[in-house]
Amino acid sequence: IDENTGQTFFELFYSELDPNGIPAKAQNFSNELNSQLHEGPVTFNKMGNKIYFTRSNLDKGIRRADKKGRVGLKIYEAFRGQFDWENIVELPFNDDEYSCMHPSLSADETKLFFSSNMPGGYGGMDLYFVEKFKDKWSKPINLGPDINTSRNEVFPFIHESGSLFFV
Repeated sequence: IDENTGQTFFELFYSELDPNGIPAKAQNFSNELNSQLHEGPVTFNKMGNKIYFTRSNLDKGIRRADKKGRVGLKIYEAFRGQFDWENIVELPFNDDEYSCMHPSLSADETKLFFSSNMPGGYGGMDLYFVEKFKDKWSKPINLGPDINTSRNEVFPFIHESGSLFFV
């Protein structure tokens, strides 16, 4: 149970669709990706063999808190293995002192959009993106005051047309 909400932690599930498009009973998405804390929104590459996902800040199963004792969220990458997702790696722009969450990968797979409360933003949570150059990510780039406000911008989704949707 999450002490902050009194609810169970969020986990990743999936469901097969029947011939009528009706979802069957939900099943655990991954024993490797699901942890004892939160897992959240995910995004996949086009081949479906790479996933970026939100997870509570854990290191070898141990909660990592910021200076105020809060466990934030981070974005991780994993690759599809023979039986489950493997090679789970924390992305380099994460930090224990702020959250990075809710990734959305661009159609050309060169930009990853996400929400963060990192210092220097316009509000509580701002939208950012990073660019991938070969195997390295750029520093996060804030989407600026035309997108971000003094409030919280979260759950970005970058459509294949390039249109950005968010709450």
